[in-house]
Amino acid sequence: MSSRMIDGILSTSKEMFGSTSELAEGVPTYLDGDVQEGSAAMLFGDRSELVVGDVGVYSADSLVEQPLFQGIMLLTLLYYLMVMLRSWGFMVIVWGGQKNSIGRERMESEGGKLHTSRFNAMITLLGVIMVAMGGVKIVDMALPHGAMLLSDTEMLIAPLVALLVMGVIVAWLYAMYTIVGWLSGSGVVGEVATLSSVNFVRGTVVLYPVVAAWLLSPAESAPTWSAVAIVLGAIIVLIYFVESLQLFINKKVPILYWILYLCAVVVLPISFVARLLATQ
Repeated sequence: MSSRMIDGILSTSKEMFGSTSELAEGVPTYLDGDVQEGSAAMLFGDRSELVVGDVGVYSADSLVEQPLFQGIMLLTLLYYLMVMLRSWGFMVIVWGGQKNSIGRERMESEGGKLHTSRFNAMITLLGVIMVAMGGVKIVDMALPHGAMLLSDTEMLIAPLVALLVMGVIVAWLYAMYTIVGWLSGSGVVGEVATLSSVNFVRGTVVLYPVVAAWLLSPAESAPTWSAVAIVLGAIIVLIYFVESLQLFINKKVPILYWILYLCAVVVLPISFVARLLATQ
């Protein structure tokens, strides 16, 4: 500290503010009317009112930064790596659409290897979780951060709610295939269900690394990963549409039924989720 600053601090009030200045006691004095208690209307407007209630503690953190979400993503990553290391050869069968007899015999005869049906079931479970976490990410991006719209508990259990919604959708699809197959008595329904399951497995295996990177990426790189995921997803959906249409044509089923099928399998679940989010 310079000597000039020290001299200024040690100076008297007359030296600092003039010869007519006086050092007051430090207690402010007010004239009548200078200070008055402010009402809610004066502070926040005529239409505001004071509400007395319990104080709610809210959090403005991101949904994807919650420990439950992060833990689920870590488990899915380990799960994906484990399945791929144990049964990567099944992807030749799944994508090739043909039986690789040598590879299948080896995988089914060696200890610890997975059967095709079990592989499909494990990847389907992973895909359901992936879609649920993607829904959490989309809701998180739609919510205005800092608005404190959700409580800590609601933000924490958001992944569980998303998993519950996906469980309802899976139950609906299973019931639909079962009921339609029973009513129609046709084997085409079973073939369509198998085709849908295989395409879902394909999409999960290809999309999971990209979707996981999108779910966990920072805000500045999220658009890049989301664009890659959208492009890959569009290709997989297009393949599914072409294969399902070809199946209906080969079975000589009218195209109208194919359109109704897509509405029941794709449009209806999406509209259900959109309606659910709109009511929140």
